[in-house]
Amino acid sequence: MNKKIFIWSASTIFLFFCLIFKANSQTQETTKPYTYTVGGNVFKGFIMKHDEIIGHLVQGHPTGFELFINKNTYGNKDWEHRFNYPDIGVSLTYFDLKNETIGKVISATSYLDFYLRRKRKSNVILKIGTGLAYNTNPYNRETNNKNNVISSRLSFALQGRIGYHFKLNDRLKLTSSLTLSHFSNGAFRLPNKGINIVSANFGTSYKLERTSPELSPENNQTTISSEIKYNINLSAGVKEVIPVGSKKYPFFTLSMYADKKINTQSALNLGMDFFYSLAVKQEVKTDRDLAGDDNPDFKQVGLVVGHELFVSKISLLTQLGIYVYKPYKSTGQPIYQRYGLKYYLNNKYYAGVLLKAHLGVADNVEWTFGIRF
Repeated sequence: MNKKIFIWSASTIFLFFCLIFKANSQTQETTKPYTYTVGGNVFKGFIMKHDEIIGHLVQGHPTGFELFINKNTYGNKDWEHRFNYPDIGVSLTYFDLKNETIGKVISATSYLDFYLRRKRKSNVILKIGTGLAYNTNPYNRETNNKNNVISSRLSFALQGRIGYHFKLNDRLKLTSSLTLSHFSNGAFRLPNKGINIVSANFGTSYKLERTSPELSPENNQTTISSEIKYNINLSAGVKEVIPVGSKKYPFFTLSMYADKKINTQSALNLGMDFFYSLAVKQEVKTDRDLAGDDNPDFKQVGLVVGHELFVSKISLLTQLGIYVYKPYKSTGQPIYQRYGLKYYLNNKYYAGVLLKAHLGVADNVEWTFGIRF
């Protein structure tokens, strides 16, 4: 049953990312044709040792390759202007982690390439992508109990990249980049220290069309709202607790925060999180130092500050939080982070998926629904 639940969750998030890609790809009033670019990269890197207990797994230097297709934008929609005409893409990536214990990883991601600099012969890009990954050799208590980074075949993938593109001609580019790739199941199943790979990438890209339309001029009539917006959202999920193989417990988070736009695409936010996790309750009850406390106070409250980046109907949420009420300090770090995607159903209501972490180690995946008014 647990396996079915995870497969359902992974399928749901994959459909969510497909929806995001579709939302960013569609145009309401197309005035210029889009063009498409295909390409690939090869890379070599290393696994970050973010915890001492994964040291036995980071001896090799992962290698791999990537195939991708980009849709090039030219200003058919306002958000394309605001983000300097980014590319919308999907990629398929293969990693050989050079360690039989953790095997190999195949990931499918959707992403945006933001142009930090556009020149006649060269470009500098920032890539942000997310999707799903498949691991060939996850943790198994009997046959692979040394793998403490990934315990499920399916996991979530996050990717960030800074790259340099040099144009050989109007259609062909040479590409080089530095990439950070993260794979984790969000503590749905333990152990789950996660894999962080830093890699150097080299490759090429080729534009399928012979000519490209001119970039549409920006609409300077766009105004920035001075209103403060208020957000209320309820998140939920399930999390496995130690020891490995134990039950999974539900958790709930009520978040309330205010945000104010600082420009047409960015807003700063400040607010509170209220955590009610039966998984934390179980962790506290089984803590040896807390034996004899039959009714522990496991509730937590956090103060958060963050940023929201609006791109068409989706937004990228990043937050940094600190627990201001946490009776039992043994349940984790005092600082937490949240990274997520929100999809706006209309001007007020949104749904999303968020990853909560403690200093780079995933704590849980939150499925959220909220209102912004």
